[in-house]
Amino acid sequence: NRCVCLYMLLALSHLSAALSAAPRPSTYFATTLGGLEPVLAAELSSPEIGASAVSCGRLGVHFEGGPEVGARAVLWSRTALRVMELLERREGVHTQASLYDFARAVRWSEVVASEQQTLSVGAVLSLDRARASGKMR
Repeated sequence: NRCVCLYMLLALSHLSAALSAAPRPSTYFATTLGGLEPVLAAELSSPEIGASAVSCGRLGVHFEGGPEVGARAVLWSRTALRVMELLERREGVHTQASLYDFARAVRWSEVVASEQQTLSVGAVLSLDRARASGKMR
């Protein structure tokens, strides 16, 4: 069963709006170079950043916290390349149509403030899963 997650890259321009909003816990993923996942996990768990539920993943670390934790991760982490906030998560996305349906269900007006802002999309795919399923071209 495949799970698809949509993440938003945190940038300094997003942080002031996030910090002024009501604090709510969020799930984040911080990318790093291979082999540095434990170092990044230690940084995020430190009192300076204060992340909770920290767990190493492939080329990054999953963690939780409020907007201030996300802001501190962006500002103070030395090993994170990017810090992204989880927007949506859905199981059972197997086809192009189901992926588009998933993307259409996101409340983009809460993420993109105006029609003048642009959106960039990047995909991270698992080559091992594609080979194992026989769906790799």
